[in-house]
Amino acid sequence: MLILPFVWYSFYSSTRYKIWDYQQAKRLIFEYIETFYNTIRIHGHCDYLSPDEYEKKYYANQIKQLNLN
Repeated sequence: MLILPFVWYSFYSSTRYKIWDYQQAKRLIFEYIETFYNTIRIHGHCDYLSPDEYEKKYYANQIKQLNLN
């Protein structure tokens, strides 16, 4: 896995503790991507909304349809 130095530095400087080994760094990057970045990044399969926005829109439409029936 290639991590560009400026990306690594940016990520490393944002953490408030030291990264001790490669496995810990890999886990922290994975957690960041899965818990923060992917929830706010727009996705093509979600009509170019973030997953959180798409889910809110979906459930609002479901509630609206239930109220109409």
